[in-house]
Amino acid sequence: MSYIPTSDRLKRVLIITNPLNHEGGVVNYYRILMSRFRSEKVELVHHTFGSRMELFYSPWKKRVLYPIFYFFDYLRLIWRLSTDWRIRIIQISPSLIPVPLLRDAFILIGAKLFHRHVIVFYRGWKEDIVHSLKKKFLFRLLFRFIYGRADVTIVLASRFKEDLVEMDWPPCAIQVTTTMYKADETLSAIDRTGKRPRFLFLGRISELKGIGELIDASKLLDKKGFNFECVMVGHGDREGVVDTYASRVREYGLESRFRFTGRLTGRDKFKAYADSDIYVFPSWTEGCPTSVLEALGSGLFVISTEVGALKDIIRENENGRFVRCKDPKRLAEIMAWTCENIDDIRKRRAAIQQEAAARYEAGIVVKQFEKLYERLINA
Repeated sequence: MSYIPTSDRLKRVLIITNPLNHEGGVVNYYRILMSRFRSEKVELVHHTFGSRMELFYSPWKKRVLYPIFYFFDYLRLIWRLSTDWRIRIIQISPSLIPVPLLRDAFILIGAKLFHRHVIVFYRGWKEDIVHSLKKKFLFRLLFRFIYGRADVTIVLASRFKEDLVEMDWPPCAIQVTTTMYKADETLSAIDRTGKRPRFLFLGRISELKGIGELIDASKLLDKKGFNFECVMVGHGDREGVVDTYASRVREYGLESRFRFTGRLTGRDKFKAYADSDIYVFPSWTEGCPTSVLEALGSGLFVISTEVGALKDIIRENENGRFVRCKDPKRLAEIMAWTCENIDDIRKRRAAIQQEAAARYEAGIVVKQFEKLYERLINA
C-alpha cells in the first residue's frame, strides 16, 4: 500500500506498525498517510511489527504468540537495515505506556546502530506515566537516554510537548501535529430541522470513554423534560460491556433515548455523522482522537472533556464545549444548553466543517510529513 516511485533511487522511510490490515487508529492513520503520500524524493515502505489481525479477538493466543512474532519481526528489521541503504528514516509510533515503550526501544536502538534517522511519533499519552517520569530521576534518565536519541519527536498536543520539555527535551526537536481525516469520505448533512437533537458517540464502548457518565447525564436531562436521543456507535472493549450499559439504559427508563448500533465503517459511519447534531465525547484520556476530527469534518458541534489534544482543537462556544472528566451533572448541563440552542448549532455546521477541512484534512497533514522527511534526508 505504499506509493510506487518513478525511480529506484528514491530514499525510503520505513514505517513500523502492526500489519496494515489491523484494527486501530494508528494503523488507520498510516493507511491514509501511505495512500496520500506523494514525493519526488522519498517513498514510504511498511514493516510489520507485533500482533497479527487474526489474533485480535483471541487475547490469550496474542499473549502467547506475541514474543515469537516480535523476535522474527526484529530479525527481519535488522536484515532490511543491513541490506537496504535506501532506508534512511525509521518511524515508530509508541504510546507512553511501558510495553510499547520497551518494544520500540529496541527498534530505536537497532536503527541508530545502523546510522539511520529515527522519528518517534507518540500516539498515546498516559498522565500517570508522565508523572512517574517527572518524579523518578532514574526512570526519566533511562527514558531520555533511549528516546532522546530520536532525530525528531512528534506529539499530538502542545501540552505533551510541554511535558517533554520539562523532562529536558530540546523544544526544537519536538513537533506538534494532529491526526487526520479524509474529507472526501464525509457526506452532506441531512436536514434535521424540526427533529429532536441527536447526540452521537463513536468509539469503543468503554468505561474509559465516559459511557457511564453519558448515560447518567442523559438520565438527568430526561428528568428535566428535554426531548433528545443518543446514538452509540462502536463495539465493547470487552465481552458483555455493551449489554451492561444497555441494562443501565433500561434501568433508567431511557430506551427511547438510546440506540446502540454496534461498529460502523465506511459510508455507514459517515452517514451516522451526517444524520446527527452534536458529537459527545466524555473520554477520560486521549491523544488526538480521529473520531473528533471526523465529527468536526462532518460539521458537528463537539462536547468533549479537556484531555489530550482536544484543548488545541475545541474552542469554547465556537465549535464545541468542554466538560470535566467523570462529571455527569456538568455534562447534563452542557447537553441541555445544546438542546436549547440547537437551531443556532445547526446553522454553524458549514463553518465548522470548512475550518476542519483547512486544518485536519489528510492532504494538509501529509504535506507536513513530506516536508519533514525531505528535510531529514537532506540534513
